[in-house]
Amino acid sequence: MLLKDLANEYRESAAMLTERIKKLTEQIADKNICEMEKMRLRRRADILRTMYYETLKTAKYLEGYYAGEDA
Repeated sequence: MLLKDLANEYRESAAMLTERIKKLTEQIADKNICEMEKMRLRRRADILRTMYYETLKTAKYLEGYYAGEDA
């Protein structure tokens, strides 16, 4: 497997994280759940956001790993 292939997998993972964050955000907006549950969902969304940014950072690093090697 090449690093660019691995970077693509990281980007796919980031897309899945984005979808999950969107679903959690929709759940948080639901007026029928208690504040404690909303707080729990916000915490989960925050953790997933951190994972999302780290995943993207890793993908960008892998994509640019060989940049400038030909120079």
